[in-house]
Amino acid sequence: MPDATGGPSKPKQGRDRLSSRFVRDWLLPQWKWFALGAFFAAITAACAWGYSQITSAATDWLAAGDPRIFNTAPIVIVALVALRAPAMYWQTQANNHGVQNAIVKLQEALFGKLIHGDFARLQAKNSGEYVSQFANDMVLIREAALRVATNLAKSSLTILAAVIFMLMTDWLLTLFLLIVYPIAFYPVIQVGNRVRKSSRKSQEQAGTMTSILNEAFQGARTVKAFGLEGYQKGRAHASFLERARLYMKVLRSKALVDPFLEIVGGVALAGLFMFAGWRSLTGDITVGELLGIIVAIGIASPEIRALGTLNAVVNEGLAAAGRVYAVIDQNPHIADRTDARSLGHARGQVEFDNVSFAYPGASPALNGLSFAVQPGETVAIVGPSGAGKSTVFNMLLRLYDVEGGLVRVDGADIRDVQLASLRRNLALVSQDAFLFDATIRENI
Repeated sequence: MPDATGGPSKPKQGRDRLSSRFVRDWLLPQWKWFALGAFFAAITAACAWGYSQITSAATDWLAAGDPRIFNTAPIVIVALVALRAPAMYWQTQANNHGVQNAIVKLQEALFGKLIHGDFARLQAKNSGEYVSQFANDMVLIREAALRVATNLAKSSLTILAAVIFMLMTDWLLTLFLLIVYPIAFYPVIQVGNRVRKSSRKSQEQAGTMTSILNEAFQGARTVKAFGLEGYQKGRAHASFLERARLYMKVLRSKALVDPFLEIVGGVALAGLFMFAGWRSLTGDITVGELLGIIVAIGIASPEIRALGTLNAVVNEGLAAAGRVYAVIDQNPHIADRTDARSLGHARGQVEFDNVSFAYPGASPALNGLSFAVQPGETVAIVGPSGAGKSTVFNMLLRLYDVEGGLVRVDGADIRDVQLASLRRNLALVSQDAFLFDATIRENI
């Protein structure tokens, strides 16, 4: 199927390929930040293991009247807190730096691809759709990348530390828990896939909504002159409702994750007390060891929940990344040939030789047009609206390539010269003045 510029559209990329490509292209170059984050995540996980260990020991000391409950346990707990709190802060900061740097590079790549891409491509879509990719898609990608950077290290290591402690304390009880908890993840993954599909549609509609708003505000004079306020309000209202409907589908899918994890967690906790009670009555586990395991579960449970909800967030981010890559992967049709030469300082001879051109899906704008302009000569091109006057200058600037004939400057086919050197020799004074949001000097 052709895309908006007339070229072949790119096939949709699978989740695994898309995620591995995103990591390779944008996250791996920031590996030093993520390695630093992983280091601090390891410290937080070690402290979590320490909490379980000191809780187990302190409970047994209390039952035995051991003085270490007064002179050792408080010091260890304060030391763990003093170590874990700053480690959590610096882990977050390191991951934030890494992800933000990656997003800046991705934004630059997307903007560069658009600004250096074909003029036809920019004209084929409303600018609001591209603006939406910077305003909405980048937010979703950033959130997904941050969650991955944080949870894959911190949550995984914390869960691992808790499991190691429980295995060292009571391997049979730990085995029971390891069988129960993984049952929750298959439905969570299925929910995440639903989120990805719904999120992709929601993001596409966000671009449409942005386009409608841009048209209403940028065309305010036309809207007011022709009394179109009611019509524009109707379009905006319909767009807002559609946006809400699609986003509610995303929220409904995401809302299923926490209740399901709550059910699994509750069943696992009930089973834990039944199983642990039996082990305690048979003398296979002390009260301190049981309390230590409960603390370990309490520390690991939020991390398990975070990993459970991670899939939905990642799928939202991947849907957004897929839209961004659809732009980045398209190569421009208007580009320098490998043997293109510099035009240098042009004398100013312009020739159209039997030029024909038609915009996509429209009748020919130019059909066998021929004329020549000599250096220093002034020529006016006159005709009714739609006669092709603007198209002549689009051809001369090589915003589009001719479909038939030749456009020459100083006798050279403009397709054989470098685009930058061609446009350096041309000046355009448009009937529609456009001011950039910059200083007067910068606009001049």
